[in-house]
Amino acid sequence: MTANESAAHASRQIRTLPKILIAAACLLAFGLVFVFRKFRIDSATQRRQDLRNTHDEVIAALTAARDGSETLNCFLINASHVMDARVSP
Repeated sequence: MTANESAAHASRQIRTLPKILIAAACLLAFGLVFVFRKFRIDSATQRRQDLRNTHDEVIAALTAARDGSETLNCFLINASHVMDARVSP
């Protein structure tokens, strides 16, 4: 290789280096965007699942409270009838 060829080769390498660095930076940026996007999607999915679980727990507690309330009402109605029967001649 002659001195001119060597200088031309070095000059081409210097000109392509910024292109390679820019391409690498773009790939890194796209990779980071996809990683953060996946993290946000996973986080939103987890929050949605937590909300569903909490909703199911609230529905179960509400059902239990209604059942307890109905049982208490039936007991009080029966107790009232028994007391009325004892008081009435």
